[in-house]
Amino acid sequence: MRELNRTERDRLCCLYAVRHSVPRQRKLFSAIPDPGEILALVRRGRTEHLQFLRPEVLSRLIEASRDGFADRIMEKLTMLGADVVFFEDADYPVLLKEISDPPAMLFYKGRLPEQDRLSLA
Repeated sequence: MRELNRTERDRLCCLYAVRHSVPRQRKLFSAIPDPGEILALVRRGRTEHLQFLRPEVLSRLIEASRDGFADRIMEKLTMLGADVVFFEDADYPVLLKEISDPPAMLFYKGRLPEQDRLSLA
């Protein structure tokens, strides 16, 4: 895995911040794999491919697609001394990726453990 750039992190932040079921989230990404394309379609009001989402989820997705949404989340995290890592990120814990239903993003304070060290829970 590679490190995500700022634009990729912002797009994932917007999409994952919208709370909806994991199966619907997977369906969303299988229908439109590119997070940037999903947000662009929503911004343009082209939601016909997203009819499987509940109206309240679609409404939250529209809000999340607006400029500055990801910045506000990241500012709040900074104020709290926290950060976020996404499943697609190189820093996402390797062993956690191996479970049957890993979280799409992890919020944390401090540092993530080095990948090549053993983790205990």
